[in-house]
Amino acid sequence: MVFKLFQNIKKADRGTTLVELIVVVFIIALFSLITVSNFPQIQKQYALSAAAYSLAQDIRAAEDMGLSGAQTLSSDGQIISVKGYGFFARNFPTQGYFI
Repeated sequence: MVFKLFQNIKKADRGTTLVELIVVVFIIALFSLITVSNFPQIQKQYALSAAAYSLAQDIRAAEDMGLSGAQTLSSDGQIISVKGYGFFARNFPTQGYFI
């Protein structure tokens, strides 16, 4: 009985079979298909996370500017003394926000 067990182990050491290779390739293809089919949703979620992070950073920067009392330049080059801080967001999703 033990001798037969060792004979089966020796036969298993020969290598992989074609069926095993086909199963492995099928599993890899299945995981790839699931990932690729869900990629647009993943991309939208990443864009939303990046926009939320950017908004949070800008709000923190506005708060720091307001509390520091620093001076900044306007778009025409004049010095503006910052008094307080503010944030204005438009209702239009394409317009963005102003600090």
